Amino acid sequence: MLPILIQAQGGPLTLNSPEGGAVSFLTQNGNYADLDAEGSEYFDETYRMGEVTIRDKVELRGKMRFNAFRNEIQVLQQGDESFPLLKRSYIKAAIGKKVFGIYLYEDAKGNNRSSYFNPLNEGNTVLLYKPEIKLKKGRVPATSYDRTVPPTFIDVSTYYIKKGDKIAKRIRLKKTDILAILSDKKNEIQAYIKSENLSLKKEDDLIKLMDYYNSI
Repeated sequence: MLPILIQAQGGPLTLNSPEGGAVSFLTQNGNYADLDAEGSEYFDETYRMGEVTIRDKVELRGKMRFNAFRNEIQVLQQGDESFPLLKRSYIKAAIGKKVFGIYLYEDAKGNNRSSYFNPLNEGNTVLLYKPEIKLKKGRVPATSYDRTVPPTFIDVSTYYIKKGDKIAKRIRLKKTDILAILSDKKNEIQAYIKSENLSLKKEDDLIKLMDYYNSI
């Protein structure tokens, strides 16, 4: 078995998978040519200290950041070189106070897909934040009277709810969407929203509601 070496704090780290075989956290090096676009691929471009865990066991500590356009965790190696983290459901990264994990979700066409999400609460039913940036196309002027519109990175992040082992479903921050997916406890949920004067457009209030749902 050939060991896979990863540069970490204190020197290279040899990682073995739970199954006994060597596993690389990192895929091949990405070539990120600068795009002539406004905005950024990142919510935070700074590399920050983080931890990578495999099946809840910390295997790597180092500097990393999340690329919301390419949907990948970039781990800083020697110098300015970075490598994307391998995307597996049992591999998670904690960067600062945010946890990034791979979850299955249903897209707008009803297809099952996987992506990085930030889980916002604990329990059987979890509120998930899908951090995402897309590149909006620009426009080349057709005449001298038109103006050039450069391509622009825009925030298109969304929220999902995952119940148990079921696939995550997208929600809008509206009472109708949330009551529909939590319909098995609809009466209790409605009463709690009223008694606590919750605004489901606010992330903190929605997290509070999810914690209550998991407790009853």
